[in-house]
Amino acid sequence: MSFELEQLRDAAQRYAYHDAGTHGVWPSLVWERRIESPVARLDDAVEFLGKWKALRFKGGGKAFRRICTTWLRKNLTDLKCLQGRVLNSLAPEDFQNILDISTSFRDCGAPPTTFGKALHFFLPETIMLWDQAIVRNTYKLRPDPECFVSYQRFGWKLLHHY
Repeated sequence: MSFELEQLRDAAQRYAYHDAGTHGVWPSLVWERRIESPVARLDDAVEFLGKWKALRFKGGGKAFRRICTTWLRKNLTDLKCLQGRVLNSLAPEDFQNILDISTSFRDCGAPPTTFGKALHFFLPETIMLWDQAIVRNTYKLRPDPECFVSYQRFGWKLLHHY
């Protein structure tokens, strides 16, 4: 799977701004608290994902708390290794770690948009947002961890292009 620069430009031009109560949420919930432990930020994650429409599955926020708690127990060490790392500074083995943690998130029960936005929440410098409307539909991507990592790798290549 590969992406071209023109595809990204096209998606950016077609992106329609939407305010789902998200104004001001990203800086305060995601960016300002990004160095805190992911375990301590679970309430913030639920608020962020709710406002960004990533909890629209059976059980919603309550189910996400259960899923995320299980996932964090299994993946906290790998998550902390990626915390604070900028996407364009990642090495090839880091993408394998991203595949492993995204696969684990899915296997714990998180739907694709949820695990993609949650990983961006926990690793904002490292992970590009991943959703159906803007990313998967635009690039005709499957909603699986392999395509998720391929899209992240696309961002890495794009940043290295400039």
